[in-house]
Amino acid sequence: MHILFAKLSWYLLVVILYIRPLAEVTGSREIRQLMSMRKYMGIACGFAAILHVTLYMIESEMLITYFTDVTFWSFANLFGWGNIAFVALMIPFLTSNSASQKYFTLRWKKLQQVSYLAFIFGGVHVSLATHSIFTGVIPVVIWAIIWGIAQYKRQCKKK
Repeated sequence: MHILFAKLSWYLLVVILYIRPLAEVTGSREIRQLMSMRKYMGIACGFAAILHVTLYMIESEMLITYFTDVTFWSFANLFGWGNIAFVALMIPFLTSNSASQKYFTLRWKKLQQVSYLAFIFGGVHVSLATHSIFTGVIPVVIWAIIWGIAQYKRQCKKK
């Protein structure tokens, strides 16, 4: 059951992070309209990630060892990558609310950008878990290229 939530969380994160650069590169109004839904997709993504991790610990009977065994934080296996991705994802998840926006003001956007780290570490985790770069690393690489093009277009507009 935890795999269902893992997939849901991953694919929501992919969609969320692709929306802005794709909208900027393509100029598509349809894609731009999805921008207002990113917050709610992010909350769903965060809940799915929490359920994935929790159900994994319960199903694997690792509730205690998960927190006491240092190998779960090692980059030599998929757990270290997934755990860092999870921690990074929780920062924007926990601050995706109006109170956080008011409290953190200009820093709020920086906190939300931690999702980029979650995406990168999550991509490695997904690739290791599925034994395929096509499900994890390749979407990150494609996103990085599209994001770079969007950044370039933004810089050209400033000139």
